[in-house]
Amino acid sequence: MEYKIGLVLKKYRKENGITQEEFAKISKVSQAYVSKIERHSRKKVNIEICSKLANGMNLTIEELLEKSLVKEVSYEKN
Repeated sequence: MEYKIGLVLKKYRKENGITQEEFAKISKVSQAYVSKIERHSRKKVNIEICSKLANGMNLTIEELLEKSLVKEVSYEKN
């Protein structure tokens, strides 16, 4: 399992018509950090930042993690 917080963040911003800079101000995280998360250059995001991002999107941390969870799906060819 893998978390893709950057995908959730970018989708939220686009759906709400706000820039990275605007979201950074709302969530109290730097614009550079928001950019790194969206570009997946930050593979690990600490819980404090997750909390700030979730608050910026009006979500709980649990909701943010649930939305960003990517489950690997595999299948076996018969």
